[in-house]
Amino acid sequence: MTSKTRQSSETKSLLKSAGKFSFGVFVSRVLGLIREIVYAALYGAGGSMDTFRTAYIIPGMILEFISEGTMNAAFIPVFSDVNEKEGKKKAFAFAVNLLNILIFLSGVLCALGIIFAPYIVSVFAGGYSGEKQTQTVFLVKILFPILIISSSTSLVMGLLNYFRHYSITSLAPALWNLVSIMVTLFLFKVLKGSENLSPVPLAAGILAGSIAQFAVMLPASVKEGFRYRLSVHFNDISVRRSLFLFLPVALGYVATRINVAVNQAFATHMGDGAVSHYSFAFRLMTFPLGIVGVSLATVALPETARHASSMRTDLVLSVLTKSLRLAMFFVFPVCALMWVLRYHLVRIIYQHGMFTPSDTAATADVLGWFLLGIAGTSFVKILSNTFYSMKDTKIPVAISFLSSALNVFTVLAVRQKMGINGLAFSVSLASIFNSLCLLSMFHLRYAKVSFVNLSEGALKTLFSSVLPASAIYIVLRLSDLLSAHFLSFKLSLAVSAASSITFLVFYLATARALRFRASTE
Repeated sequence: MTSKTRQSSETKSLLKSAGKFSFGVFVSRVLGLIREIVYAALYGAGGSMDTFRTAYIIPGMILEFISEGTMNAAFIPVFSDVNEKEGKKKAFAFAVNLLNILIFLSGVLCALGIIFAPYIVSVFAGGYSGEKQTQTVFLVKILFPILIISSSTSLVMGLLNYFRHYSITSLAPALWNLVSIMVTLFLFKVLKGSENLSPVPLAAGILAGSIAQFAVMLPASVKEGFRYRLSVHFNDISVRRSLFLFLPVALGYVATRINVAVNQAFATHMGDGAVSHYSFAFRLMTFPLGIVGVSLATVALPETARHASSMRTDLVLSVLTKSLRLAMFFVFPVCALMWVLRYHLVRIIYQHGMFTPSDTAATADVLGWFLLGIAGTSFVKILSNTFYSMKDTKIPVAISFLSSALNVFTVLAVRQKMGINGLAFSVSLASIFNSLCLLSMFHLRYAKVSFVNLSEGALKTLFSSVLPASAIYIVLRLSDLLSAHFLSFKLSLAVSAASSITFLVFYLATARALRFRASTE
């Protein structure tokens, strides 16, 4: 096989895997948006929703340490080595042992979280008092058990990703969303007659969805050869290697969550609705991020781990370059279109029931600043996973802390002038800084990155995106259709559909005319 043929085959394989995963993520994200629509319709953007968002973030911060991303980084490279060198039986024995250790550690964290919930809430939600604080504490206690379920889910998901079961692992979160919606609606209807309806149905839905997500992946893992047994061996060499990788990665996620904690703390001092506007905008931002950035990072990690196990740094670089160029091709146009239509998107998705036009305007403003950093966040996920596949966790961690410091500094500098929008701006700026630092360090330490190659791809996709987006922006502004929060649902939907179709046609035509390719090798 010639080098050119191999590169073409590798690109097609990466696209195929990313396509499978992206489809599942797309379904999940659509259901996630429906879940957000249900939340907005039932509770609006007031105090009750603020307490739920805050309560969910607190165990969520700990969950990041044992999440799919952390487990993939610490588990897949070691599992790949054991599977390649000692066989599948030994690899699964290592996986079972690590699962039991995770259950034990997450159980301890869960118990501590429930016991010290009042103190934790007072730290992370200092702007809350009285009933709002009490309600947040109660919700935190309900949500902390998801640590045990989700940590187990993360390991099983990493295992299935290694064996390329992307359809299952990408669709499992869709079931999570579906079950969450159904349980929330059912309990809301049951409790609707109560005098002060709390957001307990939301928390119960999250818990039920987590259980369903874990359960749906078990048959595929058993089919691959996974057999559970109660055995814990902390001295196992593979476990030690995995923990050695896990701790720095977890520290990196600590740095990432510092951004969330700082922004959350400031948001609680910005009045009722601020936390909700920020959270609703963040959920919309994660839609394209999950479909493109997370998908490419997830499918690239097992491939780069295999190449790293074979000491083929050149192939690791090849996968990285293709992943970044593919991310540019999809992320830049989506960001440009979403920025132009941000008011319409929020109007269509959220402005129902208790969600008011003023909530739409505020959420859309925050979303606009979030969108500036989606490309950076997508690149960070791909680049970080590439470092992890090389069993290098120190560089991503160090850069994560630098990025967090930049986020905190930026928040302090702009919060008075920009308010809640400044929090989104600081996240975007930190993610762009993070991605540039990671790319530079990979170039210096492992393989010479072709910056000309990446710059050429970035310029072509940016030009192809900005050109039609600018034209649509001008037309909408001249037609007084840019801000949608006072438009009817049907008119806003029609404007969005027409703009999206026009944008897509011109973007693809321009990119084709400029001869953009995922690989130029």
